[in-house]
Amino acid sequence: MIGQTFGASDQSTTRTVLDVIFSPILAVGYIGSAVLIIMQKKLGKIASVATLGLSMLNGIISTVMNSTEDTGKLITNILVGVILTGLLTLYFFQSRRVKETLIK
Repeated sequence: MIGQTFGASDQSTTRTVLDVIFSPILAVGYIGSAVLIIMQKKLGKIASVATLGLSMLNGIISTVMNSTEDTGKLITNILVGVILTGLLTLYFFQSRRVKETLIK
């Protein structure tokens, strides 16, 4: 298994390294965010946004490192990721439902 993963092409090795770096960080961020939201802490909103930002960063790095596409498609993919993350962030800060959930 390890030989297959690290013995493959450069793109899969890059992706594997990114997964090894970002997966534990994102897991802790998402679990921590869920726990803080369940505990109705305002810090849960900040933790959620920070984790979304890290997820976006992971997506951007992965897209750039593994891109075989032309520059226009690369920029479009990055902009879509940034816009979607921005919309989710706005939801966390503007939603009445989120404000009612995070009472404390």
